[in-house]
Amino acid sequence: KSLVGTKPTPESILRNSKSHPSWVVQKAALQKKFNGTPWQARKKISPGTVSLIKAINAEAPHVLKAQDIAAKFKISLEAARRILRSKRVMLDEEKERKPRKWIERGERIR
Repeated sequence: KSLVGTKPTPESILRNSKSHPSWVVQKAALQKKFNGTPWQARKKISPGTVSLIKAINAEAPHVLKAQDIAAKFKISLEAARRILRSKRVMLDEEKERKPRKWIERGERIR
């Protein structure tokens, strides 16, 4: 059998981690950890907090690392990485709707 054109498995990437870029190894580790299911944050944080984290990072990206943000806001390291990496910006109508939706979510959880 020829393996040409086949995609390497997370296990094979992790075994040969020296021959792959660090981001590929990180992605393979997450795929193995989550068993192919999509990642879901264990703790949801408000949109305001997300925008605060992004604003802090925009002002001084060299001051706080993802580990520092994760510890400060009590979120997982992966959640902090994903927030910092995301480029999504809320539209004006979303900015109006999100606070109401977040309050409703809080009432449902109680």
